[in-house]
Amino acid sequence: LWNIKVPLNATEQRAIDADNRAIAREIGILKRTGETESPRLRNLLLRRSRHSQSLRSRISSTVTLLRDMKGKKGLVFHESIGAANEIGGALATEMHRARVYHSKLGPPTRYQNLLLYTENQVDVLVTCRALDEGLDVPNTEFGLISASTSSTRQRIQRLGRIVRINPGKEKAKVITLYALPHEENLLRAESEALEGVSNVHWFEARS
Repeated sequence: LWNIKVPLNATEQRAIDADNRAIAREIGILKRTGETESPRLRNLLLRRSRHSQSLRSRISSTVTLLRDMKGKKGLVFHESIGAANEIGGALATEMHRARVYHSKLGPPTRYQNLLLYTENQVDVLVTCRALDEGLDVPNTEFGLISASTSSTRQRIQRLGRIVRINPGKEKAKVITLYALPHEENLLRAESEALEGVSNVHWFEARS
């Protein structure tokens, strides 16, 4: 597991700071009333998550990392269809054998792109949530989670796409990009749970 911290630009940092202040205020109100959650708090947390998922550095770091993975077979996950298209376009420009797969593509295109990946005609498939379940391509060598939710189920599904056993496949690499402290906390807890099972490395991307 490679966990890589990506930076925020000034505009993104201001948006996250505003989210954090609003979340802190709402938590303070809830504590005074003896409550632990509210629709407003859920919405604020969702807004912060979306701001984190949309960081520009997630896309640029993804493309940079994939330069060193060229020719290897892997899946790239993002939460945004627009970001998936942008990553796919950047990879095509750099002559990667890559395709995208998401719900806004027509069924024939989705089927063709998935078939190209399963039959080793392309190396990288960039996708959103459409592949969280049901994909079985055990010769996948790596996964790059450019953006994700905090869902444990989603995390397990995505890891499961990558670590399936295949003849001659001794190990797989899962790269996860993160930005905010609560994202790091989840990854730290995961690394503790997987101690002795997986090698975990921590890095920080350049701004």
